Amino acid sequence: MKEYNIDGDEDFEGGDFPALPAANYPVKCTGVKETTTAKGDDMWNLTLTVIGGEFDGRLIFDRVVFSDAAENRVKLIFSRLGGIKGSFTPEPIMLLQRVCVIETIIEEYEGKDKCKVSFNGYLESGAESGSGASQSNNTPF
Repeated sequence: MKEYNIDGDEDFEGGDFPALPAANYPVKCTGVKETTTAKGDDMWNLTLTVIGGEFDGRLIFDRVVFSDAAENRVKLIFSRLGGIKGSFTPEPIMLLQRVCVIETIIEEYEGKDKCKVSFNGYLESGAESGSGASQSNNTPF
């Protein structure tokens, strides 16, 4: 293992990973962390892992906010990533290990480019892990 040295004067910023190009990526939901917004709404932080191609294994992060204003996005995510139809009460297991294709955009954040899932960026219906999501024409591989 590599040896590290801390001299006390470092500025500990995030890693130096370049942003993924804006494109459509097949992803698997590999993490759901439940939390709340500053306004008290339930929120889940999603970890989406790119599956296949040049960027296989890279992570993309998104949030699902369970508020009245975000109801349409909640339904979109659960229908496309979760494969849900009809009435449901959200549970993390509905999204974990599911796959779909997402659309990403580049957004500047604190002077750096950041890859972000577009607001309506869940494009293709979810499937069980291993069954694969079909690749879109805008997929960079």
